[in-house]
Amino acid sequence: MQNQLFNPEATITLPQSRLLAGLDPHFILVAPSPPLVQCTIGNDTQSNFQGLHINIFQAIAEELGWTQGSDYLFSCLAKEDVYNRVKLNDNVTCAAGDYVISSSLIQAGYKISQPFEGTGLNMLIRQKESRTIWSFLLPISLEVGLGLIGATSFVSLFVWFFEQKEWRKYSAKEHFTNFGEVIHDVFSSIYQTNFIELKRFPSRVLQWTFWLVLVVFLAIYQADLTDKLSPSYVIKEFRSFSDAAAAAKKISTARIYQPLIKRSIAAKYSMIYYEGDNIQDVVQNMITDLKGKVIDAIILPSDLTEYYDAQHCDVQILNDLISEFDYGLIFPATGDKDTFGNITQAIVKLTETHRMNLLKNQYMTTIPSADCEVQESISIRELAGLWIILGGAIVFSVIIHLLKKYKVIVPLKDYKPPYFTYHSQKTEIFENQLKEAVQFEIKSKFCFWGVIVLKMNRNIDDI
Repeated sequence: MQNQLFNPEATITLPQSRLLAGLDPHFILVAPSPPLVQCTIGNDTQSNFQGLHINIFQAIAEELGWTQGSDYLFSCLAKEDVYNRVKLNDNVTCAAGDYVISSSLIQAGYKISQPFEGTGLNMLIRQKESRTIWSFLLPISLEVGLGLIGATSFVSLFVWFFEQKEWRKYSAKEHFTNFGEVIHDVFSSIYQTNFIELKRFPSRVLQWTFWLVLVVFLAIYQADLTDKLSPSYVIKEFRSFSDAAAAAKKISTARIYQPLIKRSIAAKYSMIYYEGDNIQDVVQNMITDLKGKVIDAIILPSDLTEYYDAQHCDVQILNDLISEFDYGLIFPATGDKDTFGNITQAIVKLTETHRMNLLKNQYMTTIPSADCEVQESISIRELAGLWIILGGAIVFSVIIHLLKKYKVIVPLKDYKPPYFTYHSQKTEIFENQLKEAVQFEIKSKFCFWGVIVLKMNRNIDDI
């Protein structure tokens, strides 16, 4: 049976108090489903009823002019009993709670109100420790690291090719040594500790461009590292349901949400279903198994994931909606048409004025949150990876030093200093400048002094 048509702009007729009129109050049936409905079966004390959907229905009743206790009463029952009493129209006006609007409910003989809250399914996952001894490597992915090493190697190759003056003057071993010097220098330029003075213009252009790449890379690295070392950053094992399914993660949910799963993409994957009538106990069992790594993720309606995320420090929400759906009130098919119409119009009015969203936001701020420890500063343990790298370099250097000292590594015979060295370049520059000065003196001074300077110049050339 389909919902009756209504005019959302029609004036709602506020009824006289049912108690004064000698009528029984409206009975609103609910089932425990924290945080949407919190109540105790068998205890219908009105102050006992709490939760988001309780607050929403109270706002609907306020819009209708109903007073709790005289015009309407909440009654807490098991969910199966709620469905049965509503279907039989057994002294009930409607049921409020986590009732999802669907064609199956209409086919089963219920009327459904306008939706009063839109929500969906998403996942709770374990929260991994955001800072480790290798946190400083987080901004550098494997492909970025390999790309940087590859770019540096190619730049080294071309710089060596441009700068090498005389190909036949040096042996293959000396060419190899020169190439090693260039590689060392280009890699050193990453840390601004290079010392080779490039003389060819193509080499300089190439190095300037390489430095530009380095400046951009280091700026991005610093910004990304700052974000990843901040207290608010968390590491996620996977980013979406599809990632989890592709990695064959163990995903669970409560059996009562199986119909919702079947309406989503999760229906294609094997799920682990937890049984139980008390949804709060079922979810707690799943969270315990999640923390114990028995399962990898939990699928729940987003209201529940926000609720349990606030109460547990070591779980987090995966903000990836698997499916979307709406909550509504369910009515007996043979119930009072005027009451159904008035309630539906009140829902539309509250939705148009954004009162529903305001109620949800207000309620979510009242959820008790766990006192989670937030580490603000970086500890020495989180920088241990740097000390490991430095220690490894020291050990490697000591080993090489000892091998050379005890002649385990034999130096090359007839070894000549490579062309690309700081010392050789500075010496060559000094000699050229000295020769130019001597020649100038020869041309500008008297012959006597010219002869003396010429002898000095020959002595210099002989050195």
